[in-house]
Amino acid sequence: MSPYLGRGIGAAEIDDTLAREGLSATTLSPADVARRLTTGDIGAVMTGRAEVGPRALCHRSIIASPADPGMRDRVNLAKGRELWRPLGPVGIAGHTDGYWAPNPHLQRYMIGSSDVTATGWREVPSVVHIDGSARPQVPGHRGCRSPRRSRADRRPQPRNSLQPLRTGGGDPPVPDRRERTRP
Repeated sequence: MSPYLGRGIGAAEIDDTLAREGLSATTLSPADVARRLTTGDIGAVMTGRAEVGPRALCHRSIIASPADPGMRDRVNLAKGRELWRPLGPVGIAGHTDGYWAPNPHLQRYMIGSSDVTATGWREVPSVVHIDGSARPQVPGHRGCRSPRRSRADRRPQPRNSLQPLRTGGGDPPVPDRRERTRP
């Protein structure tokens, strides 16, 4: 069973929503997205149907660099959330071994925690919770791979990004299905 049982949003609805909020969208290449994330920008991704349940699982996600120790607070402030709320990393299967303990069954849908390693504390501090854990999602574990994610795995990109865990409050982000992000 798939967790992607929520409603889909068409391009026209997305564009109308952004316009009502005084926002604009820009289509970016994966290289542009990677560059912007590594320079501190915060973006969003929307594709396919929405996830159901308490987690954003790459179909409705805010994306940002986990390397900036202050990114958790920046994302939470942008979302109007309490500053203590955790962010969940999304890693690429085969490229996350050094950041947290592997836990494939729990990392498939970001439903459990994994202890963060010393490397994780140093390189991705924005995803480390107060108890020293992270709640990662690693697409590719046992069938948890959307077609868009599979194509993304083959392109050069940052090894990890982060997204807020939906633990109450706030709405999921609403950018465009064509991998747009707000400048």
